[in-house]
Amino acid sequence: MDKVITGDRLEIPAGTWNNIIDATRAHQAGALSTVTPTVDDARDFGVILCRNSTGADLLRFKAVGLSSPPISPWTNGAQFARRVLLEAILPTAASFQRFAISLEPVKNNAVGRFLVSGCIQAPLWLDDADAAALGRADIEAGALDYLKPHAEGAAQILWQDSAMSYPSMVWAVVRLSTPPPAPAVSTWQAYMNGDQTIAATEADDQTLEFDAVDLANDLFSLSSNELTISETGRFDVTLNLHVKSDDTASWTEPRNAQAWLEVGSGSTWDQVAGSLWHAYANYQRETKTSITFVLDHADTDKKYRVRGTRFNELPGGNDPEGAIWQGGDQTGESTAPDGCFMRWLKTGEATAAT
Repeated sequence: MDKVITGDRLEIPAGTWNNIIDATRAHQAGALSTVTPTVDDARDFGVILCRNSTGADLLRFKAVGLSSPPISPWTNGAQFARRVLLEAILPTAASFQRFAISLEPVKNNAVGRFLVSGCIQAPLWLDDADAAALGRADIEAGALDYLKPHAEGAAQILWQDSAMSYPSMVWAVVRLSTPPPAPAVSTWQAYMNGDQTIAATEADDQTLEFDAVDLANDLFSLSSNELTISETGRFDVTLNLHVKSDDTASWTEPRNAQAWLEVGSGSTWDQVAGSLWHAYANYQRETKTSITFVLDHADTDKKYRVRGTRFNELPGGNDPEGAIWQGGDQTGESTAPDGCFMRWLKTGEATAAT
């Protein structure tokens, strides 16, 4: 192919023109591949820029909370659009599942690179062997130097060094990612349908009488104070008791009391092992208390009920007076509200058969 000068007649065969186009495209592609992306162009691999607002210089592998961008889209939209830039802060409770790990030393008030998604080394604080087995970790309020195991943490622990003793700090390799979804839970509450006098002697136990007031799901049903469950699972069963203040009730303070969960078929009943609540508690008038029992395996073909008794002395006492437990006020959200109620919370799959 010969070059031409101004004024020459130019005739380009189709094949030659196509070769020119192919060569131009190849050149452009090669040139672009050799360009090093600028900070403003970087949008990849889970790395973002953060301004260190922790109040201290940071070394590598420091865990920071993330806060609002220092450049607002409303005050400088062009700068905001050029790059992702957030404030790196001393972790708070609000930083849970919203944190990053420094990839380089960053002076206080300077901007540096931080990892928000991907694999990285990180110090891990282990309180005990149970914590070491959780498999996930997250940030801890006030701590820059380590992550801490947490079942719902945003960091999956891919590897961790063995601890010689507890508590201990070990190195780990973690993958920052979306935290696992919280397990679906079902909650059900029932309140005593009125004040109830609890039997005075150990032998005279009786069933606590409840009305169902919170049936947001169809997992539970209550009939004649007997509860049935439509699917197996692991449950936290909470019993709140409130001794009524009544000047006309003649009984000696303090009183001892106990309650327990029973499982049965409707005709025969047995105490659920380990479910003795409030055993021999010394109650005064207006005493409010709450205790939670973990039921590892709830059966769908069984019924559950709460039984209670009240007596003046330890087993064998014969004081004839009973005492009044106060009916629920249907506001049982606090630890020990007015009135007696029970709450069932499904926390997972069944772990053991009864």
